[in-house]
Amino acid sequence: MSILRSFLRPSTGCFYYWQFQAKQSLLELDIHRSYITTANDDGSKEVRIEVPWGHIAAKEWGPESGKPVLAVHGWQDNAGSFDKLVPLLNPDLRILAIDLPGHGKSSPFPQGIFFHYMDYLLSMNRIVRHMGWDKFIYLGHSLGSILGYIYCSTFPETVEKYIGIEALKPMVFPSEKLPKINKKNIETFFKIEGRKASTQPVYPYEEAKKKMLKAYKGSINEESCEILLRRGLIATGDGYTYSRDPRVQVGMLQLGYSEENLIAYASNMSCEVLNIKAKNGLDYEPKKIYIGTIEALKKTAARVQFDEVDGTHHLHLNTPENIAPIINEFICS
Repeated sequence: MSILRSFLRPSTGCFYYWQFQAKQSLLELDIHRSYITTANDDGSKEVRIEVPWGHIAAKEWGPESGKPVLAVHGWQDNAGSFDKLVPLLNPDLRILAIDLPGHGKSSPFPQGIFFHYMDYLLSMNRIVRHMGWDKFIYLGHSLGSILGYIYCSTFPETVEKYIGIEALKPMVFPSEKLPKINKKNIETFFKIEGRKASTQPVYPYEEAKKKMLKAYKGSINEESCEILLRRGLIATGDGYTYSRDPRVQVGMLQLGYSEENLIAYASNMSCEVLNIKAKNGLDYEPKKIYIGTIEALKKTAARVQFDEVDGTHHLHLNTPENIAPIINEFICS
């Protein structure tokens, strides 16, 4: 069954459909159980997990016996997004920060398809099953937090705590704008697909860094930029090219999330929730809607905590000391 048909189903069936899809598609998971680790200079382990289309790369910190944490970065970032936060968190946590497909050192999805929320969801569930985690803590930033909202609602029995930074749920677009948004995204997709690999821009390191700093519009500082570029660049004979798949730059196909079905997702979330918002962060939708979703979560979630903290959209990378105590206390309580 296609992703499109799943969205045409009533919202109350979404959880059960994706649970079924995940189980069916992972029946042959044992064929792809390779788990390769090497040591990184910062005390973490570099992880490579085989998947049917290639591999998912990750960084892992902490003891194997520690409480498991799945950390998921934001749009066009990578696992390095958590490099400065993790050392400030409880040392008894086993934190696996993944590069989403097409980001950092992970393989992209096969050619010819969009990068979509539900494809990411399936990849994340694949990792959880691979790790053999019955219960874990979910930690996400921006897009990673949005994916967590969907994941923790779809698989509520597997998530003990959901920590979201600088985002909460998918954005709702006015229905009358959806056709134009999708047309633009599809046209951009085919434009990118038509480019040859040999035409991908190559930059000197300093120019690549300068372009990234400009694109992030003050959200990251120079040190944070250099951290992201460790996994975000590939060396070529003449310089560097960005490692992310060009397709991730295309906006996702918008199949029509409504406030009603997103609130239905909230009603299926039973774990404890911590949401952290930066005072100088990114507001991708009116704050009234954001807070309204927080209030909806309080009806069914075991506990909901919302904190506003000084910092930019990338406060977990620029100023992790502002949020690490909040996260540690939430995890321990």
